[in-house]
Amino acid sequence: MQQPSLLAVASVLFTLASPALAQTNNYTGATGSSWGTVSNWSLNSVPTSGQDVLSANGTEVRIQTATAAVAGNLTIGGSSGTSIVALRNDSLNSLTVSGNITLAPGGGTGQLSLGTGTGFTSTLTIGGGTGSIIDGGGVGAATIAIFGHMGTLGLSSATADNLYVNQNSSGSLTIGSGQTYTVTTTRVGSATANVTHALTVNGTLVSTTINLGYSAASGTNDATFTLNDGGLIQATTLRRPGSQNITFNWNGGTIQNESASNLTVDATSGTLTIGLAGTGTHTFEADSGRTITVASTAVLADQAGQNGTLTKSGLGTLTLNSTNTYTGATSINAGTLILGSSGSIANSSTINVAAGAILNVASVTGGFSVGSAQTLGGSGNVTGSATINGNLRPGNSPGVLGFSSALNLGSTANIQMEINGSGTRGTDYDGIDVTGALTYGGNLDLAIASPFAPGDYSFSLFNSASKAGTFATVTLSGAYTGNLNGVGDVWSLTSDGNTWTFTESTGVLAVSAVPEPSTWALLGLFALTCAGWKLCTAKRRDAVHETKNPA
Repeated sequence: MQQPSLLAVASVLFTLASPALAQTNNYTGATGSSWGTVSNWSLNSVPTSGQDVLSANGTEVRIQTATAAVAGNLTIGGSSGTSIVALRNDSLNSLTVSGNITLAPGGGTGQLSLGTGTGFTSTLTIGGGTGSIIDGGGVGAATIAIFGHMGTLGLSSATADNLYVNQNSSGSLTIGSGQTYTVTTTRVGSATANVTHALTVNGTLVSTTINLGYSAASGTNDATFTLNDGGLIQATTLRRPGSQNITFNWNGGTIQNESASNLTVDATSGTLTIGLAGTGTHTFEADSGRTITVASTAVLADQAGQNGTLTKSGLGTLTLNSTNTYTGATSINAGTLILGSSGSIANSSTINVAAGAILNVASVTGGFSVGSAQTLGGSGNVTGSATINGNLRPGNSPGVLGFSSALNLGSTANIQMEINGSGTRGTDYDGIDVTGALTYGGNLDLAIASPFAPGDYSFSLFNSASKAGTFATVTLSGAYTGNLNGVGDVWSLTSDGNTWTFTESTGVLAVSAVPEPSTWALLGLFALTCAGWKLCTAKRRDAVHETKNPA
């Protein structure tokens, strides 16, 4: 009997020792045929969870008619043509992939079409909710197309060339908290008449272009885009491209420029209205060296009956070129906010400029004006000339607010400054710095807000290249409580003996404060008591001396 060769034995041993590789079950059926048909598969059986599935022949396989499809890994797309796996919207269907889904790994297009009709629920779960949709990196496009109401998909992340919500029927998709979708082009809307579309972002959407609506929409079309608290959008273009009815609900979250790019928010048709909710934080975050521009065709407005706020963060620049109508506060926490016109911030919006932050109003024709119902405050810098007809509150308890050009305080201006101590300007008391000319006007209200001992103090409130005009009124309010030689005292600014002056030519407040009369009386009594005690002690000492040493 012939003995097996050493090579044959080694081959058998290697085979036995090696883990079993997953089988690949290729789709071989006609386009539009069913996943559940046995004859459509290369292994002549419907795929199991232990089999990898390849649909690469440029046709469409449909998961329909109450089918619960399963696979190990699913690859859609081959060397040419358009290959589609469609989770249909005609009944209760599901697709469960234990691994990942890969789209368009070769020269052809790979598309995952997801949808569910009215009264049905279709589900997609990848890797038990921790798997991903992966762009295969081929020449063809990787596309995720939403045809129906899918809710939140059971996956961790999705990467594709296109995310289309929706194609030719009403539907919606939610990017869940903790999920990240990275796509080149996102579209909410389609050309199909009389349908509605919705995309909600609770997680992260990174998309070079986000089109809200379809450029060739027909009939009645409504699309809703919602960004919620905790959600993040990173993009280069955020646009309304057509005439489709668009509702943009900004309920909170962050809009940021895509990495190494600038961001433009605009509309090529009509106006893109972004509705700010009365709750939540609405943040534009511009990276260092990058810009976010809200064009004149995009408006930031309150949602109905609410007062939305706006926050600028990041070291980059945000430019507002439209006439915005949101009524809540505007906070510049970092970087620069450029106003293209005086109407870029509503007259009722409070503006707070934090320290290393800049409000740039140089582009406002005729200079920037703070309206009668508006407040400007903070400890950053304002670039460009400004007129204050409303409230000016420098500092951030306290701080120094700087103006790089002229500052005109109008007759209706109300300037409020805090004095919390006698030490460092900007740390213990507020200040205003003006590189150019300062014109006084309106009312100056100086508030003593913190205790320190009586004495003579000088506070440099206003520094400027030149000063003109006069305040209508200057009011100093508040009271000190302090400690003098270990004895508690209290004095009021209205008590006899206390004086203060504000000199407009120097911008300096001088205060001379003394304890109230009752404190002086207490100190006098204390002094007399001490003197009497010393005299008695001296006499007692002399008496003791005479007793011990009689003459």
